[in-house]
Amino acid sequence: MHEVAALFGLHRKTVQRLWRRVKENAALSGIYEAPSRKHLTGRRPRDLSSALERLRHVDLQRRTTIRSAAAACGVSASTLFRCLKQGQLRSCTSVALPEDNLQARLKFCFDHVNKTDNMYVDMTDIIHVDEKYFYLTEVKRRFILLHDEPEPVRKLKSKRHITKVMMLSAVARQRYNANGECIFDGKLGTWPFVELVTATQENYREMLIDKLLPSILSK
Repeated sequence: MHEVAALFGLHRKTVQRLWRRVKENAALSGIYEAPSRKHLTGRRPRDLSSALERLRHVDLQRRTTIRSAAAACGVSASTLFRCLKQGQLRSCTSVALPEDNLQARLKFCFDHVNKTDNMYVDMTDIIHVDEKYFYLTEVKRRFILLHDEPEPVRKLKSKRHITKVMMLSAVARQRYNANGECIFDGKLGTWPFVELVTATQENYREMLIDKLLPSILSK
């Protein structure tokens, strides 16, 4: 014991205590080791199960934010946020859908069911096309600069009417070979409408013919 303590610069009683823990662990598991007790230090965590259980009896309208949910539980907002990070709670979003939207989604699911075996179709011959508007810039942007760099000057004619660009995107189902390797990622492309004209059905049809169809043939 004295030699080991002198070798590592420890007190003799520290070495004796570690050796005692090694023998106790060997008697239980057959492995000669001294597991770390670092996780046993500090203040013991509070048992918040009863406080979190109060959420079950609180109306959903009163727990839409962390602050309101914390007030309903009787704990601080930081404590509830910590529970959310640790996985004791979960956050979800609920989108209100009109009845017509629900029926349209249900019809879409039924339309993609094979009538012979009641299985969903593999969608290998289906392409999803969608259009999206993007602003050319934002009203407020953050930049990281050096101390001797000047602040950028950004000019807009109006902050309420920022120019938007319409983008057309097309995706399909991914393809895999027999070894499970992805041979097609499903991304057909994204193309902008760069002409300063009003978007019409004719412009949309031209994008499908000139951009989307050649991309499908190239894949």
